[in-house]
Order: sequence, then C-alpha cells, then structure tokens
Amino acid sequence: MGISFFSCFLLASQKKTVKTVSILGAEIVKESLILSAMRTKKSTIFSSQEFDSRILRLDAISVKTLYISNGFLEVSVEDSTQIVDDKVHVFLKISEGKQYFLRSVEIQGNQTITDKTINKILEFIPKKPYDPVTANKNLSLVRQEYEQYGKLFSSIMITDKIGDSVNVQLQVEEGPDVYIDTFFIEGLQNLGEDNVTREIAFKSGDLYKKEEIDLTKRRILQTGVFSYAGITPLPVAGSDTTVNVLIELRQFTPKQWSSEGGYFPIEYYRGVEPIPGIGGEIEWRNRSLSRSTTNFSARVIVQGLLSEDYLYLIYPKFGMDMDFSNQWFLERRIPTKIRLFYETFTNLGQEGSLSPVMRYGLQLTSHKKFDKFSFVETGLNWEQFIGFENDQQEIEQRTFKLRGYLDRSDDPLFPYNGYRLTGEVSQTGGILGGTRDYVKIDLGINKYNQIHNKIVLAGKENSFSWEAEIWNDIWLGGIL
Repeated sequence: MGISFFSCFLLASQKKTVKTVSILGAEIVKESLILSAMRTKKSTIFSSQEFDSRILRLDAISVKTLYISNGFLEVSVEDSTQIVDDKVHVFLKISEGKQYFLRSVEIQGNQTITDKTINKILEFIPKKPYDPVTANKNLSLVRQEYEQYGKLFSSIMITDKIGDSVNVQLQVEEGPDVYIDTFFIEGLQNLGEDNVTREIAFKSGDLYKKEEIDLTKRRILQTGVFSYAGITPLPVAGSDTTVNVLIELRQFTPKQWSSEGGYFPIEYYRGVEPIPGIGGEIEWRNRSLSRSTTNFSARVIVQGLLSEDYLYLIYPKFGMDMDFSNQWFLERRIPTKIRLFYETFTNLGQEGSLSPVMRYGLQLTSHKKFDKFSFVETGLNWEQFIGFENDQQEIEQRTFKLRGYLDRSDDPLFPYNGYRLTGEVSQTGGILGGTRDYVKIDLGINKYNQIHNKIVLAGKENSFSWEAEIWNDIWLGGIL
C-alpha cells in the first residue's frame, strides 16, 4: 500500500512537457493572435515548455477576454488535454458565436468634457466591433480627465443594449468643482519644509487639478532626496467642494559610501581607444547637503594597466571629482549641476616619457523646461591642461553650448500631427581661451501630417547648419 502511494505521488510529481497546442473552432479571429494571448506554448527543439494546468485555465480566460474585446459577447472557451508518453497535447475548443458591432453611443450629463473626448478615451467607434473590455478598463481615465477640471467626485455608468448591434448609453455625474483648502506634509525628517513647499504647483484656494498634483509629485521626486512622494485628497467635514491635500514623503538614505572595482576598459582621455585594465573607485554622497535639496558627491578613481607579471600597475591614472546639483539656481527653478574635476595620467602616445599629464577644470550644466517636453539647456566646459604641447592641442577644450527644443506635436513618441524645432549653438575657444577655436550652429525642424488612419507623412529639414574654425582672437565686439 505504501509503495503504491509512493509510486502515484512520484508519477504525479513528474514534470510533463507540452507537445502540441491545438485551437479548434476559430474562424474569424486568427489563430496566431489566439496563441500570442496564451502563456502555454508548445515545446520546440530549442526550448522545453513545462505543462501547468493552472496556467492553461488562465489562458482560457485570456482567450475569452480577447474574443469579447473583438465583439464576440457570447463566446465560450473550453480547455482539455491528452497525455501520450508523458507528453501533453493541449486543446482549446472555441465557440465564437455572433460578432456584435457598435451602432450608437449616447452620453448624458457631461458638460465639461465633450462627447468626442469621452468616445476617444473609451475607444467607442461606431460600425466597429463593440469592445466592452477596453471601455470598462478606461473608465478610470475618463475620471482622471475630469480631475483636470476640478471634478474630483465624478461617476460614470455604462449601459449597453444588445440587439442585432449594440447601443451604448453613458450616464455621467460630474459632481461639483472641488477646491483645495490646505495641505499637510509628512515624512520630512531633518529637511527644511521650505525645500518642499517651493516645489508645490498649487496653493490654498486653487481648483483641484490632477495636472498640478502630478507636476508637484514629479518635481518633489526630481530633487533626488525622496524615494517616494504620494499625494492624497482628504475630504473636509461638512463640505463637498473642498479637500485637504496630504503629501506623504519617504527619503533616501541621506549619506552613504559606495565603492566598486574590477577589470574593465579604461579610457585615458577623449579620443583614445579604451584599453583593458584594472581599477576601482570610492564615492561619498550626501543627498541633503546642509539640510537642503542640494546633492553632493565626491569620488576618487584609481586605474591602470597590469604589468606583464601582474604584480603592479603601469601607466596609472588617478582622478577625483566633486558634483553639486540642485533644482534651483539663484532662487529660480533651473535644474543646475556643477562638476569640479582633476586627473593625472601618462600619455600613451609619448613613448619613453615619464612625465605625467594633468588636467583639471569644471563643467556647468542647466536645464530649463517651458512645458512638458520643451526646454532650453546650457552647458559650459572649462579645462586646463598641463603636459606636452602636442597633447595640449589635442585635448584641451573650453566650450559653451546652448541647446533648445520646442515640441508642438500631439505625441512625444509616435506623433501624428505637429512639428518639432531643434537648435544648438556652441562656441569653443574664443573668449574662453584654450587651444581650439570654432563656432557651430545647427537648426532643424521635424514636421508631421496624418494623411490616413495609420499613415503619417513625416519630414525633416536641417534649415541651417554652419561651422567655422576661427584662427583670430575673438574679443567683445567682433574679431580682431
């Protein structure tokens, strides 16, 4: 009896692989689309797929959802298996039923948002297959759209009347305009409260707008001090038109040490092919310098090539740098970063030379956003090089760069209509000094026009590009 039980347990615990997956009854929906919705896959010569009955049951639900989202409201899906020589043959029997199309959509109670906007969010398209799955999933997006206009307590109910086709009715209750009474901040620890309040995009008495709430959350996280920022509206007792706003924060560990090392390619300086070597670095970081949102880090780097007997480093490279960054500069919200650096190394191009090459300088970058995607960025790179004269001409650069980006397209990733303007002006040398002098200007435009439902005509033009190397000395007022 004990042996028989053990044998049954061993047989049940043996892993079985999927030999085939067969779809039965699929006529309108393509079999490839059904298989892509399933996690159960057949085994191939490259991979062995283990069979799991629980996953197969979930696959049946996924396939049924796929059919319903394509208008097959009466679909049924049954799964079954057949085991031959420890190989599982999976069968999915589908009864598609009638495919229903959307005939009309009637929306009542909406005043703030248009019918067109609601239909677009819910993806209601007359004469197309009725998709209740996407509509119910996107109801929260409609409520979020109402929150952009201060309608915090809106509700939407969908009723579908099914005959030969589907007529949909939407009943919208927008609710009253909701205003912000006051706000509270929790989780500041030792950080000054003014470092957070200046990032808040709303104030007491403002209409509650989701866009301003999201902007506040994004700006708080951009300080680099907080790992979490949550903003929650709290009802005010006795009022349905005002809320208090609770801002909950969670800070990173403010001070920390980190180090790393290993064998990896080493870039001795710009323009030189990296050479495999050994190295390491140690960094100290303070995310809240002097109880502010200024991020500070100091890093020391030692790198070099191993000798032939692997006992010591040759051509060692030593460097250290300090970084300061803050979202505010001169009491204006202009994200700025300052980096001071120093490094010394041996120039591999100077054979037989034992003199070190030294370089130090600073880098200053700032980034000012005008809307969600448009910005102006400035950068200054100043460096002093001490070494052989030939090396100095190859390495030393002092550059000021101004870059702009204006986005007036309808989508940041896949635009259908609109345009984007880009521009960049860089000045190397001149009044900044250094061993290289040139000016470069680039202007460009990208234009998008939707000429069909899924066809977009896109064009790109570099309207102006100019680069000149200046051999004269530049001074204020012109070239001398």
